[in-house]
Amino acid sequence: KANDFRKTYQSIGDSCELLLSTDKSILTIALEVGYNTEKTLTRNFLRFRSMTPGKFRRSVELQENGI
Repeated sequence: KANDFRKTYQSIGDSCELLLSTDKSILTIALEVGYNTEKTLTRNFLRFRSMTPGKFRRSVELQENGI
């Protein structure tokens, strides 16, 4: 269980970096960090970040633009 938690935590961290540093689709990012579907990434992202990957990306973009 602890190993699964670490693996999921790491994949969410990796996905955050990709969401902020690239324009890749959420599906592409999900596949790159080891998920088979966008839905699985989104479910785990919600659990760890309390928002969807898309909302995370938009919220950071808004902050960077001073909105």
